[in-house]
Formats: sequence, C-alpha cells, structure tokens
Amino acid sequence: MYTAKDIRNLALLGHGGDGKSALCESMLYVTKAITRLGKRADGTTVSDFDDEEKKRQYSIKTSVIPVEFGGCKLNVLDNPGYFDFAAEIVQSLRVADAGLICLTAKSGIAVGTEKGWKSLADAGLPAMFYVSKLDEEHANFFNTFDSLRDIFGASVIPFTFPILHGEEAVGVVDLVSKKAYDVSGKEIALPAEAEEKIEEYMAELNEQVAETDEALMEKFFMEEPFTEEELLKGIKEGIRQRSVTPVFCGCAMNGLGTAALLDNLVRFAPSPLEGKPAVRVDEEGKESEFPLNPDGPATAFVFNTVADQYGKNSYFKVLSGNIEDTMTVVNARTGDNEKLGNTFFPKGKDNAKTAKVCCGDIGVFTKLASVRTGDTLCQPGKLVTIKPMTYAEPCYRMAIYAKTKGQEDKVAAGLVKLNDNRHVDSFLELCAGDFLAVHKRRFDCRTVGDGVFWNNIFLVPFRPIVKGGRVDNNAR
Repeated sequence: MYTAKDIRNLALLGHGGDGKSALCESMLYVTKAITRLGKRADGTTVSDFDDEEKKRQYSIKTSVIPVEFGGCKLNVLDNPGYFDFAAEIVQSLRVADAGLICLTAKSGIAVGTEKGWKSLADAGLPAMFYVSKLDEEHANFFNTFDSLRDIFGASVIPFTFPILHGEEAVGVVDLVSKKAYDVSGKEIALPAEAEEKIEEYMAELNEQVAETDEALMEKFFMEEPFTEEELLKGIKEGIRQRSVTPVFCGCAMNGLGTAALLDNLVRFAPSPLEGKPAVRVDEEGKESEFPLNPDGPATAFVFNTVADQYGKNSYFKVLSGNIEDTMTVVNARTGDNEKLGNTFFPKGKDNAKTAKVCCGDIGVFTKLASVRTGDTLCQPGKLVTIKPMTYAEPCYRMAIYAKTKGQEDKVAAGLVKLNDNRHVDSFLELCAGDFLAVHKRRFDCRTVGDGVFWNNIFLVPFRPIVKGGRVDNNAR
C-alpha cells in the first residue's frame, strides 16, 4: 500500500493526436504492467477502451492509468485532446498535482499546447512538457524546444534531450544526472557533443533554481556551485512555483526516453502532500483551504462519473484520512448515508478490488446511485463540502425529440440520467412540444446527418429564427 508521499497525480494535456494515450501505453509497457504495446488503430490501448473511442480513434473521456515505478505510484489522468471534451480537463485538474503537456517534435506547438498551459496556469498547477514522436520524419526536438522557450519563457528547461545519429534519435541525455540512455533504457557513454549542451542547460537551470530561495540567489551571484541537495530541492520548489518548467522527450512506440521521464517524475513532480490544497466551502459560502491530511477524518471528493452497462462508476480522490470498503460515509450535498463496499483502483476499463484507498490516492466506487460528480463524501459527524468544479457557460443548443412517437417519457428520463452521470448542470425547456437541452460540452455521441444519436435519442441543432428583431424560440 502506497502512502501520500509516494503518490504522483499527473494530468496529461495537449492537442488531439499528440501522443498522450501512446505515452500511457509506453509507461505501462516499460514498467511491465502490460506485455505488449496496444495501438489506437487496433483499438487495443488501455486508456481508450470505450467502443466510440475505438471507432473514432481518439479519447472521449478521461482514463486513470496507474503506473508503478521507483517505489512510487503515478496516477496518470489521460485526458481527451479535442476541445469538445474540455470539461474532462476541468475535472482532472481538480485532483491532479501537476500537468504534463504533450506535443510532437514534428508539428511543434499547437492550439491544444497553449490551452493546456493556460488551464494549468489558471488552476495554479505546475506545468511540464513532453516532446513526443522523435521517430517521425522531419522531427526536430531542438526547434520545438526553442519555440517553447520563445512562447512560454526562460523557465522552460530541457531535462532530457535526444542523442542524434544523423536525423535519427538513438538515445536521450538526462540533464540533472548527466547520464545517457539508449532506446532500451540501458545507460551508455555520454557523447562528447552532449557535454556542451549539458553545460549550457545547467547554467540556465541554476539561474531558475536560484530564484526559488534568497540563500540560493546569493550563492548564484557569488558564483558558488549548489550542492546536490540544494539543486534537487531547488528544482522541486521551482517546479511547484512554476519558475522551472521541465521539458522531456521520447518516442512512445519504441520506449525511447520513457524510463528517464518516469525517473524524473518520481524525483521532481509534487506529491499530494506538496500539491495545491483543495478548497472547502462553509454554509455561508466562504472559501478556505483544505490541506491534505493523512491523519484526519475520512474525506473523498468525487471528480468524475462514468456510467456503463454494469452500472455507475464514481471516481474519487481521498483528501483526508483513508477510505475503507467497510465504511458508511455521508454525502455532504444530500445528507444521505452511503455504504461503500465496492471500492476499486481504476486502470482504464479494469478495476482492481481494494479494501482501502489511502490519502492522496485515486479510487473508484461502483453502484452509489445518488452520488454525483462534485460531491464530497465524509466521515459521519465530520462534514465538509469541497468546492465543486466550475464549467464554461453553454454555447450550443440542441432540440431533442423522440425518434419514435410515444417515447417522450424515455427521452426525458434519458436526459435526466445524462445530467446525473456527467453533472454538467444541463437543463430542459419545453419548446413547441420538443425538449431543449443546453450542455456545457459535447457528450459521447455519434454523428447522424445533421444531428447526433445518443442512447436512442436523436438530437438536432436548434436554429432560432429572428422575427421582427427578436428571436422566435418556437421556430426550428
């Protein structure tokens, strides 16, 4: 059983197609959690297991992928890259302690790269970059790094960079340890040309580390070298303060750089104890910090809900104490008692049964019918309400009607279930006999002509017609 100091909760962000799910697959393969690399084209990746994800070959919802490495457990939250599913990112960042933004060495900075950076900045979370697909033709890590430095500033430092043989990446160099590794992760001799880059990048890193502490700044100006302990501590603090933004690189398909990335995440990414505290809301609406407390009363925050053919899965992070499957907890929103019993560790579509989830870790409850995303589950007599997520305002309307006449009640029930599962504050209006739903994001739908088809409900765009200078909401 891991404790809070041994856990890293990491959100993967970035543009669609920039290698987030492939990186998860590489992490699992390198740590021997799986015996073969899954491929999105074959529908065999651990994180993209939904039928629609396999069909469309992109992520629709967040998957929680546990990776065990170096005595630590990394809960990697693989988020969709397409903006239709932005609410998944909002939810993930409420339980993550840092974010890793993926981009490719060939395409460089995309819109999703900048949106990921902004999302992390708005959430007050540390940011890191992973430059993927070094094996692609015309891939250029150093050009991509220069672009990152130009846009995001001097805090951007390459913690790993490739060893090139011609245009082929044959290894990576770890800046802090000053070691080189081949594709298999085996240590190799440090190339002569890498030493100049190490000297250049270490000078830049030392300058950023010096900004984290006055004593270090004084040593820096006196041109005194930092001790190893000072450097490592300064890097961790710099990442937490966002004055150091590490850049890693690799190729998920052959494993290049994956072990070096994991090693750096274990060493430098903040644990839940070092992460940003949650925010509690009292009865008067006043907000205050709710620091992680392994010795406190059991408290869990539900950050995501997924319904499948087997029932309802409520994903949660433990913010205080420990959650045990024999407990009865209180839902702070409803005041209802909830007997647990079905408690698991998630791994894509698979759940591993557990009797206990420790403070700072992520788990999943099943079959808690009244629990919704954003709920706080507490020890009886120790109620606390954690501030729920805030989503973007709706910007798209759809008129909804039953495909078969006489099925209106089922349509309404389906929409209520959709709202309950996703907790997006959808609402319905009666509009000329049809239902109108306003959503904060697009859901798991498949396109049908001018509309979409979801759970036997046909949704078509609502097109208001302007009459006499005002919108006629009864028109289609």
